[in-house]
Amino acid sequence: MNKACKILLSAFIIIYLIILSRSTFIVLNSINESKVKISQLREQLSRLREENKNLEKEIYRLKYDDKYIEILIREELGWTKPGETLCIPTQIH
Repeated sequence: MNKACKILLSAFIIIYLIILSRSTFIVLNSINESKVKISQLREQLSRLREENKNLEKEIYRLKYDDKYIEILIREELGWTKPGETLCIPTQIH
């Protein structure tokens, strides 16, 4: 093999390795971005599961806990029982 062929072959090999390295870098970068996204989605899923658990507890209390419903009605709507007087505090400036 003459010198010109060796140089040309070496150049092609170097170009091939550069292209291969760049492609590998792009794939690895994409994998890392995917790992970050998966981690974020797992955290979001955990928060949503916790929120769902709390909502299920709230639904249960609203269905079966009369005392809880009474507390909500009194606090949110200001309802009173017969004979009770509602007192609303005011701010004094």
